[in-house]
Amino acid sequence: MLQICAILWNIWQHRNSSIWRNQTSTSSKIVSGAEIYLSEWTCAQERSSGPVLADRRDSVPLSWIRPTSGYLKCNVDASIFSHCNCSGYARVIHDHRGAFKVGYGGVLLGSPTPREVEGLALRQILSWLISSGYSRVVIEVDSQELFNVVLRISWASTKRERDE
Repeated sequence: MLQICAILWNIWQHRNSSIWRNQTSTSSKIVSGAEIYLSEWTCAQERSSGPVLADRRDSVPLSWIRPTSGYLKCNVDASIFSHCNCSGYARVIHDHRGAFKVGYGGVLLGSPTPREVEGLALRQILSWLISSGYSRVVIEVDSQELFNVVLRISWASTKRERDE
């Protein structure tokens, strides 16, 4: 099952590269990339979990990092499909052991900007997490711009609460 998930993930990655960077891939390149990804993921599962802070401007982690014990991690991504005037988003939730809990994808109609689709996807996912009763969830996004906006809103909200 893990091999299938790794191959599907790598197909998605290569599809994005094809659309956004006009790069083509062979099936053998996709499968070998999935094998490397699965190997890195397996190594990450063997590490001890704990909070990790990294300055992603200088380096990008080579492997997924598990959340702290007792937490879940929700990875979020979105894409724009200009050929069909729509966009899509996905979430994947793992527990602190790295075990897959739930995944979901959705479609948004229209032609939003990348910033809008990332924001709409995050809003949809936050609504779903709340309505599903999830708590203690670390959310990971790949949009630096969205991360900065959420951080500013969070900081402003915290400051306002302290001032009251």
